Amino acid sequence: MVQSTPSASTIRDSKKGSAVLILVLLFSSVLILANIGFVNYRLLLAQRDALEDAVTSTALAELAKTDPVKMAYGEIEILASAQDFINDLQKNIPNTLNSSYWRIDLSTAKIIIYNTPGTAPDGTYIAKPSIYADITFYIHDVFKREVPIRVKKIVSIDYKL
Repeated sequence: MVQSTPSASTIRDSKKGSAVLILVLLFSSVLILANIGFVNYRLLLAQRDALEDAVTSTALAELAKTDPVKMAYGEIEILASAQDFINDLQKNIPNTLNSSYWRIDLSTAKIIIYNTPGTAPDGTYIAKPSIYADITFYIHDVFKREVPIRVKKIVSIDYKL
């Protein structure tokens, strides 16, 4: 039996297959990186929403501590302090964001309690008793990098969820 030698067209086809394989690998690696970036983005959005909810619920809890008798007569006075707010906020942070994954930058945190009308640091006029919170949280993303997330909220006596 006579062995045939591979023709030039057979050799050319095998090179085309490896080029297609390399092209598919490059394309799939780009798609995988894009998916990781999208997952990271969605994770950061979910964590930001959880932190905003914690700030809002803490502010509402502080506002709920007002004296109901004074409130009935229109004399609303919020007795909370900024340190009480931070302590309650640390209790309200969801367990999914445990202490190894987030921290609060207390040097730039602004918690201002308005019992009388005033103007917030960002220029917003506050007419009713309110709590203004401007807090920067540092959380870890998918790649374990620290990402700053700034939450600014003004929660007044008649805040609607």
